[in-house]
Amino acid sequence: MYKEKLSNRNKVETGIRYEWYALQRYASDYYSEFKKPKIMYQAMQVKPCFIYDEEGLFCNNSIWFIPSDDKCLLGILNSKVGWWLISKYCTAIQNGFQLIWQYFGQIPIPKSTSNQKEIVELVERVLELKKQNQDTTTLESEIDQLVYQMYGLTEEEIKIVEGEK
Repeated sequence: MYKEKLSNRNKVETGIRYEWYALQRYASDYYSEFKKPKIMYQAMQVKPCFIYDEEGLFCNNSIWFIPSDDKCLLGILNSKVGWWLISKYCTAIQNGFQLIWQYFGQIPIPKSTSNQKEIVELVERVLELKKQNQDTTTLESEIDQLVYQMYGLTEEEIKIVEGEK
């Protein structure tokens, strides 16, 4: 319906003819990344809310994504430690945080660890249960415990992360 109109956009502007479907001119550089598995998240969050997409979803400018199929990273970002780190690295806004990549991208993520496979298995179970609208609280708590181990947190540090101190 709009293909013809979009195809006739002004080439004089830049001297380059972009594809009619280009979301914006810059997006043409990473258009193929939308088709790949990715971790998507809102630029502004009041709680950890990172989703995994392997269906090639598109998003607007209020949703950003990490082009990665790393489900362990997904587990870390949605964990209590992930949210605590976001609160330390990202800009506070009202009741949450603005995940500007300049700051969000600095969050330390441990390299491969012995419990990485276990986290991935739990994340996959959570994803499957979420599709069925089932409660995943217990599995999410298990992921939290594994992430605490991954970061080598002490009991005292865990209390800080959980807001008990």
